[in-house]
This record gives sequence, C-alpha cells and structure tokens, in this order.
Amino acid sequence: MTSSIEIKESKKKDLLDFLLFAGEFKSFIENLINSIPIERLFILSAYCNNSIAGILISEDKSQNIDSLETLIPTARLHLIQVNQLYQNKGLGTTLLKEYLKKQQFRGIATINIKIPRNYKKGKEFLLNNGFRQKSRDNAFILFKYNLWNDFGIRDSVLIGEPSHYFLD
Repeated sequence: MTSSIEIKESKKKDLLDFLLFAGEFKSFIENLINSIPIERLFILSAYCNNSIAGILISEDKSQNIDSLETLIPTARLHLIQVNQLYQNKGLGTTLLKEYLKKQQFRGIATINIKIPRNYKKGKEFLLNNGFRQKSRDNAFILFKYNLWNDFGIRDSVLIGEPSHYFLD
C-alpha cells in the first residue's frame, strides 16, 4: 500500500465520517454501536492520507461474570469494514493485526467472531490471518483467535461450548 496509513483508537462520535460510506452496513453499524455499552466498546479506525478508510468494532466480553470468560479475558470482534476505495490493498489485514496487538497488550486471551456461513471471503480472510474455525450451525460460523499460549494449552472452551481440549 503506497498511501500513508494511520491506525488509531476511536470513540462513538468518530464514526460519523465512516457512516457516510458504510453503504449496506450503515444500519448494522448504528445498531451495533448503540447496543454495546460504551465501557465495553472498542473501535479502531484506519486513515489513509487523513481520510477514514476502514473500521474495526469489537466488544470486551471479559466483564461477564457468569462464565469462564471472566477468568479467560475474551473479546468479540463484530466488524471489520474497509471503504471500497481502499479494498484489496491490505488495509483490513493491517487493521486486524494492529487490533490483535492492542488486545494482547490489554491482556485479552481470546478473540471470537461469528460470520454468516456463506460469507466465503470473510472465512478466507480470517483463516489467512490465524483464526481457527471452532463451530458452525445452519447460519453462522464461529472463529477464534488465541492470544495466550500458556502451559501447553492452545485452546480454551467456554461454558456452553462443546468440550474439546488440545495440548501441545
């Protein structure tokens, strides 16, 4: 990518510029950011030559007290969206890698994302960036990225998920 890229953490109010080009995702993004409590919302924005080019929205799920997510800090990635003008130039990958670094620094152990089962481009993107498919149903596929690799355990299972443990 030849343009100057800047990735920075954003707030809800910073999304107004992004919503101008969000297209069919506009109402989804608006509903998403209004449904997640502000203290659990994490937004990264990508700027190319001072213009917003992409966005990533996630939620800190480690505040849940009714499951092992409290012991194993987890985040849920809800959306990675890149403006059409900047697609297929590596910006989504750059945004995701910066997000993973920031989450690891914050002590998050696992990142989950659920995508529509027929979203082949999204599935390929996640697999190419180190996510592993954990489960699928008729409508969705759940992917997981582990940031922790302690004591030979390379996977974690939360209450309500099928029990499968893998040891190195």
